[in-house]
Amino acid sequence: EGRLTHYVGIQSDITELVERKQAEVIAKNEASQAAAATEAKSEFLARMSHEIRTPLNGMIAVGQLLAGTNLTPQQWDLVNTIQCSGEALLSLITDILDFSKIEANKMELMSTSFYLISTVEAAMEIAGMQAAQKRLHLAYSIRDDVPDVLHGDPHRLQQILLNILNNAVKFTDEGEVFL
Repeated sequence: EGRLTHYVGIQSDITELVERKQAEVIAKNEASQAAAATEAKSEFLARMSHEIRTPLNGMIAVGQLLAGTNLTPQQWDLVNTIQCSGEALLSLITDILDFSKIEANKMELMSTSFYLISTVEAAMEIAGMQAAQKRLHLAYSIRDDVPDVLHGDPHRLQQILLNILNNAVKFTDEGEVFL
């Protein structure tokens, strides 16, 4: 008959729901900003790495050329110091770039067949420069039951071996480093 006979009221506190939604929005924004910052940092490190590597590789190459000339023992030691320092700096730049790649989930491992002895000897040669400066002997041995050809990432393995060898040389004052 057009007359109001009842009222129905529903009360609900949605404060917690609103706060949770706001927190979700804030968290998504912060995650997005963090991802953008990580991406920017990775891009910056990659560019800086390239810009630093180019002259550093040139310096190392000139040092190698100079080492191939007739030098006095003192000059050879100086050239060797330049080469060791350059190689150490190059290794540090590589480590920083790799850390940035790992942090950004962009690290990609190679999967290829490689000769273990070549990878080990390359690491030994680089670490050998630093060992020679300290008058340390550097040696290695590969067990007979280890295959000659392995499948994996030879560059990462060399990097790991080089880090181990460089630390061993760094903390050894006399004698031998044996891998």
